[in-house]
Parts: sequence; structure tokens; C-alpha cells
Amino acid sequence: MYAQRLVSFFLFFLTLGLFSHAAPAEAQRDLAKRQDADGLTDIFTTLKAQKDEILPQLTTYANSGSATSDEVLPLVQQLLDSINTANAGLEEAKGKPHGGHPPNKDDLAKLIAEILGDIVKTLDLVLLKLGLIIPGLAPLLISIDIALSKILSGVEFLLAGVLKLVAGLLAGLSGLLYKLSFGLLLAALGF
Repeated sequence: MYAQRLVSFFLFFLTLGLFSHAAPAEAQRDLAKRQDADGLTDIFTTLKAQKDEILPQLTTYANSGSATSDEVLPLVQQLLDSINTANAGLEEAKGKPHGGHPPNKDDLAKLIAEILGDIVKTLDLVLLKLGLIIPGLAPLLISIDIALSKILSGVEFLLAGVLKLVAGLLAGLSGLLYKLSFGLLLAALGF
């Protein structure tokens, strides 16, 4: 009697084993690549690449001292557009289910802090040297402040704790943020 129960129990689990199988290693690698391709790190790596193209040109124009609004404003608008593209990527990521491993918070915070630091330093230079010459600069700076604060809130929503790390890394730039009147970014960072 017990033998029949034991044999039926064994056959039940043997049957389950026949219908299930492990996922191949290639499928796991493909899944990890897809999750990484949709990740936060890629959004900010793209933003960094775009920033690295735009900011040196702005620095060159600012140091020349004789730049015109036709030269500077399109670059600032291009910077704003790249920030807004990153925001759109973050909004899209909010709607997706999250799977796999989240990005390393420290690495992501360093990347974001580098991007924000470079943007703030360059815009401070542009404002200092060309602020009075370029009349349409102020509205674009306000838009950049709004867009950067949206980025920080989006990242914090997707990966809690990153904002505090970014604020710690950018603590030395609070004076520049104040000088640029980036009040929303100051508030987002908690300065």
C-alpha cells in the first residue's frame, strides 16, 4: 500500500521533470543584453556622448568672447534637446517591467554627476563671458534647469538612492548652480 503511493509520487515528479527543461545559456545571455540595452546606463551614456560633442564647441565660443547668438543659441538648444531625449527615455523606462539586475548605483551616480558637472561648468562659463551679448540665453537656461531636474526625479523613481549619491558628488557645485539660478536642480539635489 505504501509502495503504491511511493511509486505514484515518484512517477508524478518524473513526469513533471520531462516537461520542464532549463533555458539554454544563449537565451540567458540574449535576455541580459536586451535588459541592458533598455537600461538606465545606456540612456546616460548616450547623453554623455551628445554632451561631449556640444560642450567643447560652447566652451570655444565662450572663450572667444566674440560669439554671436546665431552660433551659441543653436548649441544650447541642441544640449536641451539631448537632455529632453534622455528624459523621454526615462519616461519610457518607467512604463516597462524591470527585470534582471539593476545598474550599479555608484557607477550610475558617477556618470550622472559627471554629465551634470560638465553641463553646469560650461553653462557658467557661457553665462559669464557671453551672458550680456546673447539675449535669448536666459529662457534656454530655465528650460535646461527644468529638464535636468526632471532627469534627476526620473532616475530616483527608477532606482532609489541614486539621487543622494549624485548630490554628494556634486556638493562642490552648489555655488555654480545658485549663480546660474538653477533653483529646481538645487532643490532636486537638496542643496
